[in-house]
Amino acid sequence: MTQNDHTSESDDLENGGALEMPTDLDSGSTRLSWMKSRKIRCLAGCGLLLAMTFAVSPVQRTFMQYQVDSWRTQCQTAKAAGDWATLASASDEWLQRHPESGEAITLRALAFEQTGDIQDACDVLDTISDDADLAIPALAARVTLQLERLNCMSDAILTCARMLRIDPADSFAHEALIHVYATTLQFQNLNAQIRTAIRSGCESPAACWFLFMPESRGQVGSNMECLRWKRVEPANEHLLVAWAIYVARQRENDAPLRDAIERFSDNPDLTDFRIHLAIDAGDWEAVSELLASVSPPSLKTPGMLGHQARLHEQLGNDDEALVFAREALKKNPFGWKTRLVLSRVLRKMNLHDQAEREQRIANQGRTLEEALQDRTRWPNVVLMENLEDLTHYAKNCGDSEVHSALVGIRKFDH
Repeated sequence: MTQNDHTSESDDLENGGALEMPTDLDSGSTRLSWMKSRKIRCLAGCGLLLAMTFAVSPVQRTFMQYQVDSWRTQCQTAKAAGDWATLASASDEWLQRHPESGEAITLRALAFEQTGDIQDACDVLDTISDDADLAIPALAARVTLQLERLNCMSDAILTCARMLRIDPADSFAHEALIHVYATTLQFQNLNAQIRTAIRSGCESPAACWFLFMPESRGQVGSNMECLRWKRVEPANEHLLVAWAIYVARQRENDAPLRDAIERFSDNPDLTDFRIHLAIDAGDWEAVSELLASVSPPSLKTPGMLGHQARLHEQLGNDDEALVFAREALKKNPFGWKTRLVLSRVLRKMNLHDQAEREQRIANQGRTLEEALQDRTRWPNVVLMENLEDLTHYAKNCGDSEVHSALVGIRKFDH
């Protein structure tokens, strides 16, 4: 080829054309050399393009930080002045550029909340990533809005579960779930959540308070809060059952209880309450029938084991009563009524020393439960006033887990 027929690679690139492949197809080495050269040049060009595209210069970083600082200042000024429209617009701009910013998310949620857009506030808080610095405070705010403003109990439970996946030792999430289960009278879930909280190092008085109220069915939660939640979730089984129990306790109307029995006859908390009513009425035939309707797994819960112990005591089956009472107390040592059954059976068996010991512990539990039922003050206050006695009681009951938790609370309090 002549020089005129031959265009240099540099000229070809400058003119935007493609490199010509050598026409001498018989020359394998020439063709291979040309392909390698073209590949290397293409890769180099792509690498340079990527570097230019994604590189952030110090000047750009400074400008980006300036923007963030500017939005932060605008938001904080608007927040202090109660200017929610400005807070909304500034946090929106911030989120458009930095949708992952936990600070911008929480400020936008605050603007929504202050203007009455509670659902929007919850929705924006839900967008925060699990690894964001403000994830736990943001989700805690979401739980508060769900329970107190939207009355969406089920959604709050899901948010708490997310919080505990992020941090299994988060005390707010544990206490919120304990509050929900106490309000809805889900006693098995309540006890399990309290134990989980204690094992996670969240041994707060609010968590421990309910452990010492095992015989106070229908008296540990807030019936008005249950009613608010039920209005939002009118088909929720736990809320309908809890509301029926609250109303039945107040002896105002038995219609909700009849409706709950018809719709949720196999609900363990409802059956447990009905057995309590039958025992109080001395209707042991009804107790037997109700226990026969309980599923095998539910029969192994502390409450059902205690009921079986009482029934066998009434039937004169002391050996069976002894077995069921001990099994119930192994799972929940604070059931003082079950401990009274154990004491009476032991006395019948002429085991007087053991009977006296169980009697003393049962009486101690009954006295403490009566003290904790003072609803005129916060549970935390009442528990702290009886903390020393409760610590000794837990030790006497043989519950080392709760005893250690109470000792920890006492040390913290001091």
